[in-house]
Amino acid sequence: SNAVEDILRQVNDSTLFSFNTSSPSKFGMFIFDVKNVKENLIIQVLDKKNKVVRQKTVTKSDVIRFPYIKADSYLIRIIEDSNKNGLWDTGNYLNQLSPERVCYLQKEKEKIFTLRSGWENEISVDVNEIFSNY
Repeated sequence: SNAVEDILRQVNDSTLFSFNTSSPSKFGMFIFDVKNVKENLIIQVLDKKNKVVRQKTVTKSDVIRFPYIKADSYLIRIIEDSNKNGLWDTGNYLNQLSPERVCYLQKEKEKIFTLRSGWENEISVDVNEIFSNY
């Protein structure tokens, strides 16, 4: 009570606000051990419709965590952000600029990573290895 006052100096009565959240055990976590980072990278977790669920920019070799993600199947996309603007750039033909490199992570020839409730999905990422074919 008395949290809000109007121009006539009248204050509010007590207010009750309640909400419910899901249990943390209903979510999973992706953990990426990123090695050999030379350029800025954007790591994205995508749902089945290719919508970005989570995204982080990586500037050095580090362990990156994406907590509290719903249990489901996901794609992992890594973008090499050469100009450090946080976006994928298509390049420019007239200026002879190539598009920034993009790679989808694969696990045993599958691009889909399954995340289960209460699980931590640890993924090792060697930048030299994933971009070796580009």
